Amino acid sequence: MTCSSLLWRLETQDIGDVTVCRFDGRDIELDEECIQNIRLQLSHLVENLDRHRLVLDFSNVKYFSSVARNMLILLHNRLRELDGSLILCNLADPLREIFAITHLDRVIDIRENEPCELMVAG
Repeated sequence: MTCSSLLWRLETQDIGDVTVCRFDGRDIELDEECIQNIRLQLSHLVENLDRHRLVLDFSNVKYFSSVARNMLILLHNRLRELDGSLILCNLADPLREIFAITHLDRVIDIRENEPCELMVAG
């Protein structure tokens, strides 16, 4: 299911000073069409709501484009500028492989599961 086939929204849950973001739907493909909307929603969280510790849960995502990957890099860099952090979790093996091949797993914090210990420590 591509984002264009959804009435798209990013579900968010604030736990202390951490915001967990989940992609609404199943078998989501984060293609170029939906990245602009996602970027705007994440930018609103960071810039307007001062949410600087984000966890993005990819459990419903089966594909993302290079544009999505670049957006994640820019988000990671912006959060670091603000003394925040970005964690990606629950990536399917093919998506995790992309980060490993490009060595971005050395830059962006990627976890198997949602990092509950971070949220409790918040």
